[in-house]
Amino acid sequence: MTSDPGGRIGWPVSHPAVAAALDRLAAALREITACDPSMAVELGQLDPAEALDQGDAYARRNRAVLVALGAAVAAGLSAGIGVDPAYGTEWPVVYIDLPTGQVSWHVTAYGPTWDGHTTTEKYARIAEWLADPHDQGASVPTLDERRGRYLSAVPPQTV
Repeated sequence: MTSDPGGRIGWPVSHPAVAAALDRLAAALREITACDPSMAVELGQLDPAEALDQGDAYARRNRAVLVALGAAVAAGLSAGIGVDPAYGTEWPVVYIDLPTGQVSWHVTAYGPTWDGHTTTEKYARIAEWLADPHDQGASVPTLDERRGRYLSAVPPQTV
């Protein structure tokens, strides 16, 4: 492992995990470049008003931005989510510091609000999902149904 002048510890670029993360990052950045309506507006290829009708393209771009964020972090690059004071929390910003300079994208904020889950509930939900991650179920259970299932699975002394 190595440490950079900023104190960050990471694997060398030659490490297979870092190389794989950099490949995922490169693929995600190519995807973003190919589908981002904002770039078409910047180049004058798309009217800004028309860009607002590009919901599918923005959804595709936002998915790729989040993949890029995860890959950048896995590769040991400085990256994260911040707030643009001009837009507040409604349009968070994903930042990635590439060796060639910082890049960023506004993405949509997560819509639903916190459902009141505890840390214990969170990990019970994860464990339940991990038992069969490909079974998405016929419907999403209500919060009361989820809590009832959780409470019946937790030993009484921890509730």
